[in-house]
Amino acid sequence: MAHVAVIRLRNQNGELLILLRNTRPFGHCLPGGKIDAGETSSEAALRELGEETGISTIGITLTFVGTMKSFDDKDVDIFDGYYDTSSPTATPIKLNKREHMSYRWTKDFTGLAFAGNTKDFIECGTQHMPEALSRTADRLLMGMALDKIMEGGIPADKIANVE
Repeated sequence: MAHVAVIRLRNQNGELLILLRNTRPFGHCLPGGKIDAGETSSEAALRELGEETGISTIGITLTFVGTMKSFDDKDVDIFDGYYDTSSPTATPIKLNKREHMSYRWTKDFTGLAFAGNTKDFIECGTQHMPEALSRTADRLLMGMALDKIMEGGIPADKIANVE
């Protein structure tokens, strides 16, 4: 099973870096990706941040927040990081256009369509954590139910709708 790492990178204004994917799963996401063999999850998170945004990761310290399941049942390690965009040594963001089409620093997530359960990762460790865990559990249960339907094990009319 794949294991991935993501960063909730905040700037000096408390805004979160959000990327817009142009590959599946489409939508807004946090910087991050698959952990390579021999790599720690924090090393992977920093490597992915550099690859996806062009940000120099020198001096970025990560704090481990927790691990959650993704919508497709991967373990996701979540880290917090800080990046001062006003610093003279700050690297301008230069997106890897094969993966992302745009980015924004924001505190307001209204109207953003998130890829997978990115919003759950954003809320991990906050007062919204119970709702995030509940949504993740609902998605995992729905995925298991759909697997059973596809296998012919449960009649489709016996499955309750999950919002």
